[in-house]
Amino acid sequence: MDGPNVSRLCEMLDTIWAELPGQEVVYQWVEWIRSSSLPHLGFDRTITLGPDVPTHKEDYRAISRSLSLKSVIPSMFSYSSRKCHQVFLEDLHMCMICLNQTKGSNFIKLPCEHLFCVKCMETLCKMHVKEGTLFQLICPDTKCNASIPPYLLKRLLSEEEFERWDRLTLEKALDSMSDVVQCPRCAIGCLEDEDNNAQCPKCFFVFCSLCKDSRHPGKQCLTLEEKIRQRQAAGKMSAREMVEELMSIKELLQRC
Repeated sequence: MDGPNVSRLCEMLDTIWAELPGQEVVYQWVEWIRSSSLPHLGFDRTITLGPDVPTHKEDYRAISRSLSLKSVIPSMFSYSSRKCHQVFLEDLHMCMICLNQTKGSNFIKLPCEHLFCVKCMETLCKMHVKEGTLFQLICPDTKCNASIPPYLLKRLLSEEEFERWDRLTLEKALDSMSDVVQCPRCAIGCLEDEDNNAQCPKCFFVFCSLCKDSRHPGKQCLTLEEKIRQRQAAGKMSAREMVEELMSIKELLQRC
């Protein structure tokens, strides 16, 4: 069938689709093509196939039969996807968080297919990133626990907020790894070996992952009190410095 006739079929199928808003249309199309397409094109019972006659008025969906199904089918799916998205953007939807109704262009559709308005999703994501509750960055639907993907977070957060989310995510990932410890000098994640020693990839400091002091093979780690007494005995610490050192060591141990 040549391009002009295929274009006429496309126009009629569009008309049927427009008359059935929100309804299944494929079966109606199949039935119309089976029973009415030939009379619509002016054919009696047979179609004489011949070379395509290109015209500038052809429907762009009038794909030449010389193309393989491998190229035609993806084209059909692509067209369907674009049309569905266009309808979604123009239709009204209700946000189940604020209960306001607005066009789809003001909504975020999550990979789990749940959708919420942009304003509510921005507020939700910004709040959890600010509070550090990253485990709550999931679909707001009460029966869904699907995570909000990074590409949507990047859209919903400011550049500074997204960087904070990225940093917190990395920190939590490192904390969950039993063989990763932080360098006491520059707080960089380091891999510890079987002897509880680690080397910082940034400052190259080799330290004990248990006490955070320099590596001390064959020796027990010093307790906090032993460290303070050792420095006092060496005359390297005043009473004020001792208190400050004690507080800083306690803070360091709490972080690690």
